[in-house]
Amino acid sequence: MGKQGALYLALGLLLGVSVSLAAWLVSEIQRPTHFALGQTAMGEGVMTMATGQISGRGNADALYMYDQKLQKLAVILVNNNNLEVVAIRDMTWDWKIPSYSAGKQIPDPREMKKAAKDLGN
Repeated sequence: MGKQGALYLALGLLLGVSVSLAAWLVSEIQRPTHFALGQTAMGEGVMTMATGQISGRGNADALYMYDQKLQKLAVILVNNNNLEVVAIRDMTWDWKIPSYSAGKQIPDPREMKKAAKDLGN
């Protein structure tokens, strides 16, 4: 299996887990809401999930999933017992930006990255 086949397999597994989890969420909608803001839900700590709402989508709830190994972000909408994959994004290039500070963050993100790297040595 080539790299592309492995990627399709991984995305298929991610989608399968997403649909299963979203179906479970739909079944839980009638129960009191317990919010989980970003908790690791799989072994090895590679999958992070959070719930919330998407603005402009009415009463729709959203499931945000991030796979740290594949660096993929998925947003799934749960509305009226329906599931809709809103977006899937490859975050690889997003993490390669050397510095971005829209609000003039101090210290600069490059300095923070260097300090974090220095702590690891």
